[in-house]
Amino acid sequence: MNRTRAIASVLLVASTLSLTELGAGAFASPQPETAAATAAPQAAGAHSLSAKTRAVVAGSLGRLATFELGQAAAPTPAALAVATDELRIASWLSPDDTTILRRLIEALSASGDQAGALDATRLLVRLDPSDTVAQLRIVSSRIADLQDADARLAAYQGFLGPKGDKLDPAIRSRLALDAALLVRERGDLDRFAELLARSVSLDATNKDAATIALSFFAERIDDAEGRLELALGLLNADPLDAAAHLLVARQLAAGGAPTGARRFYESYQLLCVQQGMRLPDGVIAEIWLSTWAVKDAAQVYTELRSVLEEQRGATEKQAEQLRAQSAPAAVIPDPLSLRLSVPSARLLVTAASAINDPEKSAWAVTEMERSVAGALETDAWRELAGAGPAGSSPDEQAAKSTWATEEALWSRLLCGMAPADAPALIDSLASAQSPRASRLRGWYNSILLAAAGAELVEPVRAAAVAAFDACAGDPWCQLGKARLDLVSNPSADAGAVYRAYAEEHCGSLLGAWAAAQLPSQSRSSPEFASVARRLDQHAAGVPAWLEDMLRDPRQFMSISAKVEPAQGGAGDPILVSIQIRNTSPMTLAVGPDSPINSTIALTPQLDLGPARIPGSGLEEIADLRRRLRLLPQESLEAVVRVDLGRLGFVLDAVPDRIARVRWRVLQGFTLSKEQVIQAGPLCIATESGLYTRQGAPMARAAWDTLAQAVASGSDAELMTALLSARAKLVSPLLPGQATREPPSPRFTQACIDRLARLDSDGKIMLAVLLPHAKLVPEFVAIDRALLDISEPRTARVVLATRAHRADDAALLHAAASSDKHLAALARTLQERLADPKAMTYSRIGAVVPTAPPPGQAPPGSPPAPPPSSTTPAPAPATPKK
Repeated sequence: MNRTRAIASVLLVASTLSLTELGAGAFASPQPETAAATAAPQAAGAHSLSAKTRAVVAGSLGRLATFELGQAAAPTPAALAVATDELRIASWLSPDDTTILRRLIEALSASGDQAGALDATRLLVRLDPSDTVAQLRIVSSRIADLQDADARLAAYQGFLGPKGDKLDPAIRSRLALDAALLVRERGDLDRFAELLARSVSLDATNKDAATIALSFFAERIDDAEGRLELALGLLNADPLDAAAHLLVARQLAAGGAPTGARRFYESYQLLCVQQGMRLPDGVIAEIWLSTWAVKDAAQVYTELRSVLEEQRGATEKQAEQLRAQSAPAAVIPDPLSLRLSVPSARLLVTAASAINDPEKSAWAVTEMERSVAGALETDAWRELAGAGPAGSSPDEQAAKSTWATEEALWSRLLCGMAPADAPALIDSLASAQSPRASRLRGWYNSILLAAAGAELVEPVRAAAVAAFDACAGDPWCQLGKARLDLVSNPSADAGAVYRAYAEEHCGSLLGAWAAAQLPSQSRSSPEFASVARRLDQHAAGVPAWLEDMLRDPRQFMSISAKVEPAQGGAGDPILVSIQIRNTSPMTLAVGPDSPINSTIALTPQLDLGPARIPGSGLEEIADLRRRLRLLPQESLEAVVRVDLGRLGFVLDAVPDRIARVRWRVLQGFTLSKEQVIQAGPLCIATESGLYTRQGAPMARAAWDTLAQAVASGSDAELMTALLSARAKLVSPLLPGQATREPPSPRFTQACIDRLARLDSDGKIMLAVLLPHAKLVPEFVAIDRALLDISEPRTARVVLATRAHRADDAALLHAAASSDKHLAALARTLQERLADPKAMTYSRIGAVVPTAPPPGQAPPGSPPAPPPSSTTPAPAPATPKK
């Protein structure tokens, strides 16, 4: 039965809906942008600088925003506000730079400015119309802005109607799910079921819809095939979800299809290995149980016992070697410290009981007692007993003792052992009146019944029946009472009784035990066997290449990266184009936790001449989720600007040398134990081609030469001079560089004079590209001139890059400005700079030693040796104490 038939009983026929005015105009023309979204680009002619020059300035400003955000694990609201403002202006300067725009959207969202984030997202859709994630954000936001539920439902109906076909089905699937949740809040479950089914049918990779469908419909259908198809729907939504594989395995096991169940238990194990997850103890026991269903109790018992004894034998050999070496007793392992988990020990006991062999039962019971002792030592008993964390209950010790006694006593009773002290043990339990204690009493009396004399049969039987009636909701109690009925009615069909329990509880220890009481050829009714065969057919219908996907991510996707262009100059944007292709035969979701992982780390390998700069700390992190899903053989391409972080700061410092960079592109990155970034589980790593970048062309020029370029050069020449000046001043931080040559007074005056003649674009360029006076003390006069600027946008850049005290006069003046953006930034900076520990770009002090004039030693240097002295001995490696 297909999924549609499985849920047909709760669906209504979809009604035909017309598109509302809201839906028809979704992408025709964006809403007017709010004042919060000052990222809106000007017309091309409104900027005096060329697009190339503005891209350089925007990149430098974007790096400053990255710096502000990177000074703490979680940026403060003030740091976030400053960085957001810098990104706004950077995006205004270079409106086609989607990397900066995406960072602005992230910053606006993080700061709670959802209106601004939405405005910026509209700009993003203009630049990248294929971005279905951004499209969905716009549509969802516009619907959410509607005043009441009826209006929102009408909007959803419009997008889901015929005219909404222009939208990507993946978007419509999410809208259908939102509509379904809205009608569920109103109590309309039929309409909810209809819209939920529509959501799944529009996009099978919509995992949220598949998960909700599974939860909702599984409660309303009672056939094994329907439940399996819902589980397979979740698997189809995310074939790399280990929990989905486990769910399918359990559905197959419960339906009597152990062959299919074992396949999905194996795929679950494979995913756990790939993702570095430990197999839960309970699942390990389930896997052994599926083996029992295919083989028999004796084989499972033998295999499980052999595994444990082999491990203990190997440990004993190791212990013997250590004893022969006279090793301390503390390091010699004890073979008996290797124990089964309690779930596996339960299975061992149940198998031994089914075999009905006293020796095997005794061995299994002993192992269960060891397992219980181990659980008490490690606190694993808490989860098994359903207890809370340590200290959560005043009766914790009693709960611990009760659990251990119940586990040990039940294993003995199940194996037909009736300890003489069992009644006293049961009565001593803290939960002596619980259903669990009643089960123990019932099974104890059932065992006594077999050996009771005629005069005791009825009293013992009555005690057993009373105990089983007290725990009627416990399947083991139900089975125990059924066995009593078989004893008192020898003509009853025992096979039918055990078969009913085996089928009803298939996939559990009780079901396996009941099935073991029957001949192998009669363990299932024809009807149950028929359903089981169909379930196995469903499992077999899942293509074999699914397992190939789980072993090697290159079986379902490919990643390539290239730098375009492959060469650049100082300050030029560095763009890495990354393509991810779905090479599998099925549609796959895209996202940070999806089969096609969208998170990327780009780790550079940077060579500056003969020197190699370590790439650690220079990584660029990006989320390439531009699409909700990829169809078979479909690809997404994303261009990432990789010079907006620390790498950009390093390259800014390169003088006239060539920098060579290539990037290691790591998908779904994780950190190794050595704190090295590596590709994540079921993700791919690749490498870009080589990128070469010329350093600042005038970095070796004399300061007076740079002063001439600043004074009379074109805007492009001015930018080159400023980039070169910056490289001259900060290049000594790089390996193999000399000390800093201080700027000449003529250069400083040229900057001040040129500043007076520049328009807003030019002033922003100078403020962003030229270091501030805390870094270069000779630039105090330049900073003073910049801080006198009153034009709001330029003043915002100047304050963010120059103000370093909360009581700076420029901040006080700006806080009273009639321009609300400038005033807001000034107040934010005052708040941030009031903290003396706050690290901002404007507070970075001079860290590079200045080269003294020829013939003059730097302050604090020891006296120079006389001309006749010999070469001094090298200084000690460490200072003397």
